[in-house]
Amino acid sequence: MKKVQKIVLVGGLLTAGLIWSKVALDYMDMAEETEQLRQRVAAIKPCPVCLSPKSPMRAEATTLARKNLNFLNVKGTGWVGQIGNDKFGHAIFSSLEYGIRAGSFVLKNYAKRHKISTVEGIVDRFCEAKGKTRAAYIRHICKALGVKADEKFDLIKSMPILLRAMVRFESGETLPERYFAPYDLLAKL
Repeated sequence: MKKVQKIVLVGGLLTAGLIWSKVALDYMDMAEETEQLRQRVAAIKPCPVCLSPKSPMRAEATTLARKNLNFLNVKGTGWVGQIGNDKFGHAIFSSLEYGIRAGSFVLKNYAKRHKISTVEGIVDRFCEAKGKTRAAYIRHICKALGVKADEKFDLIKSMPILLRAMVRFESGETLPERYFAPYDLLAKL
């Protein structure tokens, strides 16, 4: 019986090793893609309409998430991979992965430390949005998660969907799926 258990254990370890080697290869691909993204960001020219002082969408605001590689617009200091802060207090990261990682840690703390389990709770704590913007943010996340604004849900299990929805709302962009692969794996554990 012990021999069978050893064989099963070794097989399980080999399978886990293969999975993690695939994750490592995906991570190397992401690093290359992040460098390409950084080069594209450097080439972005502001829209003349956005430069207008009367425009609510100034060029600085439309590319802030890209410039900072912080697609969730996380604020603060001391984040892994952080290389500074912008004038609004948003963290500037050395790679896009670090920005998404910081956002996932913020959301994890909301669930574990602050016991937040509704979309309204997340939006009210995460951002300073009021009025129509707050309502639009809540609607956007509710639609992505398939829940009501005051309905409790498992934030940790919903992390991959929540991150995608928040990135979309915060930055106006849809990032490639590979950036969310680690969170998809963790949510299934």
